[in-house]
Amino acid sequence: MSQAGFTLLELGIYIVIAAILGAIAVLSYKPKDIKARYQAEKLRTDLRHAQMLASTQNATLRVTVTAGTPGSYSVFTIGGIGTSACTTAALTDPATGAAFSVTPDADLTLAVVSGSASIDFDSLGRPTSCTGNPCTCTLATATEPVASYSIAGGNALYTVAVSRYSGFASVTP
Repeated sequence: MSQAGFTLLELGIYIVIAAILGAIAVLSYKPKDIKARYQAEKLRTDLRHAQMLASTQNATLRVTVTAGTPGSYSVFTIGGIGTSACTTAALTDPATGAAFSVTPDADLTLAVVSGSASIDFDSLGRPTSCTGNPCTCTLATATEPVASYSIAGGNALYTVAVSRYSGFASVTP
């Protein structure tokens, strides 16, 4: 009487083929839409974090966005206020102990939609604009939003807008 079934060698070959097909599927799956949403939310929370650092350190901070694919953004301390020309120095994030600088995923595009590529936060976390010699800072209340940035990936486009009075950031859609 003969029994039908797979030999151990045949079963091993099927498992290897399935593993190769699975690896190809995983490597080809790049959820750019999801990455874009994640990075937009990260930019929003990083703007909020910069606001809180400005308040807790009683300092004026500048968030500078460099547009591009992938683009980047960094946070700086503004010096010379009221005494000399505005100067900036890279901020060390107390949460990480490293420079407060973020580069989104290489598949994403960061762009300035409106406002300036830099947004300043005073010691109360309000959006300001610091320029001149001596360096002076004025509240940024001219437009709503004060600044907005977009992050695009795949078929998704998210906009991060900074409110003119509170400095709170929101993500749309």
